[in-house]
Parts: sequence; C-alpha cells; structure tokens
Amino acid sequence: RPAVPPAAAAEHALAVAAGQTTYEDPTTGYTVFTELSHLQRGACCGRGCRHCAYDWENVGRRTARRPKRTGAAAPVLADVKRP
Repeated sequence: RPAVPPAAAAEHALAVAAGQTTYEDPTTGYTVFTELSHLQRGACCGRGCRHCAYDWENVGRRTARRPKRTGAAAPVLADVKRP
C-alpha cells in the first residue's frame, strides 16, 4: 500500500478522534473515507481504499459487490408486445 501523505494522516487522525466517517484531503480536496467508515462497512470492498481497516484483503479479487464488467451491451429484446 502506498504511504499516506503526512497532511492527510493528520486530517484522518482528527476526523477519527471526532467520530467522523469522512474527511477532506488537504492536498486534493477529495472526500476520503476514514477507518471508522470501513469498520462500519464490515468488510474490505476491494477498491484499495487509503484507510482500509481490513488490510486490502479483497483488492484484486472480484467480489459480489463488484460484478465483472464485460463491456458487452445488454441484449435487445425484439418483438416484445406491451399491453
């Protein structure tokens, strides 16, 4: 896992101490989930989150929450009669 920038680590610590589930990254302005948010989720989502509480256990795996995208279009239903 990449290192958390010091400014973001400080913001994360403040947010966790306040019981918040997100904080604003001081460098990018993005909203970032805290470790508390991940603990509430109950499992690793597999997306490589910065503060994953589950040690990225599902990163690189396909999970039920992330269906595989094939790029194929949905089938077209022809000759469907509607009432």
